[in-house]
Amino acid sequence: MVVCGTRCGRKSFTYLLCGYNSDDMKRKRSSPGAARKDVPAEVKPAVTFAALKHLIGCNAQVVVIEHAGGVAAAQEIFDADDNILWLGVSGNRFVIKFNRHRNLVAIKRRYGSTAKNIGRPQLLLLRESTTWDAHFRRDIDVVEPPYRDGFFNFFIAGYWRQVDAVEYTVGMTLNNMASNSKSRGHKFDKKTAAINIGAAYARCLTTANTKCSCPSGACGCGRAHCDAIVVLRGVHAASPDRDDDSLGYCDEGQVLTIISKCHNTAVKHDAVPVPRKEPKRWLGETVKSNVNRTYRRMTTLIKNIDDVDRTEAERSQVVRFQATTREQWKAHYTAVLDELAHHHTHCPKCNRLLDKGDSKGMMHFTNEPTQASPDRIDNSNPFYDLLNVRLVCQSCNYSENDYMRTTVERPSVNNPAEYPLDIPKVIKYLTSVIAAEARKENNARNCTQQQ
Repeated sequence: MVVCGTRCGRKSFTYLLCGYNSDDMKRKRSSPGAARKDVPAEVKPAVTFAALKHLIGCNAQVVVIEHAGGVAAAQEIFDADDNILWLGVSGNRFVIKFNRHRNLVAIKRRYGSTAKNIGRPQLLLLRESTTWDAHFRRDIDVVEPPYRDGFFNFFIAGYWRQVDAVEYTVGMTLNNMASNSKSRGHKFDKKTAAINIGAAYARCLTTANTKCSCPSGACGCGRAHCDAIVVLRGVHAASPDRDDDSLGYCDEGQVLTIISKCHNTAVKHDAVPVPRKEPKRWLGETVKSNVNRTYRRMTTLIKNIDDVDRTEAERSQVVRFQATTREQWKAHYTAVLDELAHHHTHCPKCNRLLDKGDSKGMMHFTNEPTQASPDRIDNSNPFYDLLNVRLVCQSCNYSENDYMRTTVERPSVNNPAEYPLDIPKVIKYLTSVIAAEARKENNARNCTQQQ
């Protein structure tokens, strides 16, 4: 028996009785032979209540509680709290998903000390492999706040946040610099980084129209006739580029330059190729990369989006992916790339000659900006099919991959497409960051002296 209804015109709920099992309505996953090349991937292994891991943390969005009240008690709990998105009943266990993270102590106080924090990924696995006595679902329309001049809206953990655009964006830039420095093995000091970025922005004030302020006055991407106008947020958002890639952001002698983030890529348009230790075959390496990317994209889709929330196209993609072995993907992509290699000679974006290796297809250099790279035409289609892919140069493909295909949990409809770059305001914020870091250093020194 299925019962549906609406509340307040913006919340709906559904519950199902009589031994509901999600496998009755969804295609069963393939057998646990994912690691073998001749068997389609199994990306959602079965999970039981006993195997659930309790996640460490003060807050929780999905919990399991023990309750002997059955379906009637579950319905009372669901009806009493409009912030519950989903509640499933299996024996004496209730699984509750809230619309946002809640304090775990408060949850235990209300629902009992047995409450276990399991998180959304484990819930997706549990819903696939559990027979439910009943389940309840409610859709909550969380309204995005209206646009405020100079502020930025973003959706996270079930609700919208509105923050100062300069503080949020520049703060995220500093965080990214810190993580990039760690991955490169470079030292990082937030105060020094803020000083260096501030100096780079100060140099922008002497550049007309705030174009990418490389030493030549034009964009340092190496593309001919670049006319990018740097903005705070948008396609050509400001990004700090290291003049010397062998040094970190905070190393002595390093100079930062503000350029368009589209041109500040891992392999720039004018990158200097580096000899490989041993040659690699272009076709084999590219096919392997495409197969791995397909698996990563589909694993992310299956892991993060439950079947009931997927689009029809996504469901079809999952069915196709799970019915195809790794060897079959390899053969398919080999045929596609072999066909493209005979017809695509120049990059359609920058018109440079594509490099597919020597006469035998062997690549002798890495960091090669003109290396042929497969670019999907329809990014909602994760597969590299013949009609959905073209060959572009590696530097152009890096630009789109890194900065034009960002996926967010819920896109804003009120934010403008671009936020203009107010350099004096950016410098003012960076000055406040420098002052705050200086106070931290002084406090640390005072504590050391007192000890």
